[in-house]
Amino acid sequence: MSNRLRNAALVLFLAIPAHALAQTAASDRAAELNDEGKRLWLEEKDLETATEKFRQATALSPKAQYVFNLCYALHQLGKYREARTECEKIDSAQGSDDRLREKAALVLEDLDQKLANAPAVSDPYGDESNAGGTDTGGTDTGGTDTGGTDTGGTDTGGTDTGGTIGTRPGGGEPVSTGEPGGGPGSQGGAGPGPKPIPGLYQPAKIPDDYSWAIGMDLGFHGSNIGDPDIHNGAGVAVTGYMNFMLLAMQRIGIQIYITYRDVGIEDEFSTADDITILDLGGALYKHIKRNRFYMTPLVGAHVAVMQREDSLDEEAAASLGLRTDLSFSWLFGPGRRHVLSVTPGFNFYLPANGGEGRFVEDNRLDETSVSFSVRLGYTLRFTTPFGHSSLLTLE
Repeated sequence: MSNRLRNAALVLFLAIPAHALAQTAASDRAAELNDEGKRLWLEEKDLETATEKFRQATALSPKAQYVFNLCYALHQLGKYREARTECEKIDSAQGSDDRLREKAALVLEDLDQKLANAPAVSDPYGDESNAGGTDTGGTDTGGTDTGGTDTGGTDTGGTDTGGTIGTRPGGGEPVSTGEPGGGPGSQGGAGPGPKPIPGLYQPAKIPDDYSWAIGMDLGFHGSNIGDPDIHNGAGVAVTGYMNFMLLAMQRIGIQIYITYRDVGIEDEFSTADDITILDLGGALYKHIKRNRFYMTPLVGAHVAVMQREDSLDEEAAASLGLRTDLSFSWLFGPGRRHVLSVTPGFNFYLPANGGEGRFVEDNRLDETSVSFSVRLGYTLRFTTPFGHSSLLTLE
């Protein structure tokens, strides 16, 4: 092999990993820019800067998620033609799926309606004219346009439903400073958060985000509840719950739950009864995410009702309890709305009070007790606000 061929082979050998590293670095940087764009939009209400972050992300990695965020941000700025151009790229963009195409179709439908109602105005900067009437770009009723400067009067084309028409620096072309129908803010930067497309609601804030969820866990528990000479402390544990996301960026939420558990007897021939326990309470949790896997610590408190299994309408005792869980979850399905989990957890009960006769004393429910359980669970997440039916989410 000649020196020239060896050198060419060496260059190729070194170039391949270097190219792969460059692609990885670009992809990582695009993800950072996309996250920064969401933060700017949703926390700082700076939609202008957020849009530029989305634009930079798509330039580095034209993933469908980033393209959609850019499309939606441009829609919110009132730059409808540019938004439509970006939305149309989603079908062929990297990582596009049915869920993203469906969301893009919703935005495109709204864009088509807005563009159909707007006059054709040539604007090399991509800004749209107001949808409420034609801006003449010249004299308005409040003063004379001198070289393109709007002196602040009423637009002669009619009431501007899309925001104040202002002046582009250095020129006389009109600039839409808000979104039709009450947009997110001025071209200068800050404004309120995302505005819903008709029929849609406030966007969720991060990937895999949800507004609320419903689920159920089923498993077994062991405890020191009851009289050790009579009860074996073991039984079934079933928990039904609803989760509500409070702080999406921090992945912190609250849970309302109801748990049923029973405590069996040691001797199956005994005349004693199983004890049933019903917990009703609330908890605070935090998701710790790694790709499709979540670890979720949870701490809660509840009121517990303890009864004999065969006398659910009498001899009830009440106790206060604490709950600590650490669940391990896997997200799957469209939009990662489905969750399977394994949850070990502890329940602590204070001494019970109430009940007829010597129910509490005979079953040693007047002592502090603890229960440990392991449960398998399924959760279904919803991206819509509770009580609504549709939501457009950022990616």
